[in-house]
Amino acid sequence: MLHGTLVTKTDTAATEAGAGVRMAMLEVYWDRFEPQQNVINQAYAAEVKTTLRAYQDAGMSVTLGLDTAAPPSWVFNLADSYYINQYGRQAGEPAFVFSNPVREAGASFMARVADVVPFSSFVAARITSGGNGEMLYPNNGLWAFSSPALTGRNLPAGMTANPFPRWQPGRTPITAAQVDQWVNWYVGGLVNVSQWAMNTCDSLGFRGYFLPVTPGSGTRPSNLAASVARQLAGDDTTAVGAVWHRYYAQVPNKSRVIAYVSSVADGSGHDDCALASDVSVPLSSPELDGWSATRWITRITHEYQLAGIAGENPGYGASPDLDRRYVDTSAHGMMATALRQARASGFTAFYWAHDVRLWDGTVPFDAYASMINS
Repeated sequence: MLHGTLVTKTDTAATEAGAGVRMAMLEVYWDRFEPQQNVINQAYAAEVKTTLRAYQDAGMSVTLGLDTAAPPSWVFNLADSYYINQYGRQAGEPAFVFSNPVREAGASFMARVADVVPFSSFVAARITSGGNGEMLYPNNGLWAFSSPALTGRNLPAGMTANPFPRWQPGRTPITAAQVDQWVNWYVGGLVNVSQWAMNTCDSLGFRGYFLPVTPGSGTRPSNLAASVARQLAGDDTTAVGAVWHRYYAQVPNKSRVIAYVSSVADGSGHDDCALASDVSVPLSSPELDGWSATRWITRITHEYQLAGIAGENPGYGASPDLDRRYVDTSAHGMMATALRQARASGFTAFYWAHDVRLWDGTVPFDAYASMINS
């Protein structure tokens, strides 16, 4: 298993590499890179190039993180740039799933980044839903009611319109089979934007692995069935598209997709670890409902024969309880628990979130170095 950090600092990269931390993550923020449409911040572009060179000089492999969830303000002037939920409200995230102009702008940003740092330099690339930092729709609603989503006009390639445009989740009933079909279509929007991101990266010379950033346990099969019967009323998890067994079943390029758990050691399932015998338990079994997010997504990885599994812990500031565990460097703390889960699952790579916390006094870097080498 490779060990890395998120948003890796350049001034400590050589020290980290010498201690066994061999994976860096280069994050490029859209709003800083292209503050005005088609106008590149040359100083920031130079900083990105210098950062990559620092990681490489330290002997690190590098993962690319294109942060389109930090969009410049001009993106919201594009046609159909907002998600709209069933209540007619707008979300403050660019609608990468349903807006073709937003995707075109995102692809242009990616191409300009590739002119600065060759995509062939990266061994992996994090992919998200575009407007969010993870593979999610916005919170507080079901976000499939914009004009393109309802009519099919101005949709990105491969996307289809809402199959039941007059349906109001939790209000106007349709059959359970139709709700299930709608969920597949809704999750399929995240699959479609994933395929777009993969194809765009490949067209720019990327040849590494893709890491879809999937947090938590999501809606598991038995819970999904119950939610479908309720017309999805009150189901905030499915509303953000976090139905990971459906997502990974549909995701393309499986031989290059590494399932990515962005919530390792989050306390779910009492932080239990994957077992070799898990592969014999059907995904639909209620037994899996009590498993940790890491163990559950490991099971999905084997079911759909993905290239591997990797992940990160919850970042500092997620909640008071998680923060207490974050700073605990004992065998019961977050760091030791996350590494224990990662090893049991056969992770390809584990990234500590975030690098700066290893150097600002939150938790000592020496603790991480000791644990990964023990």
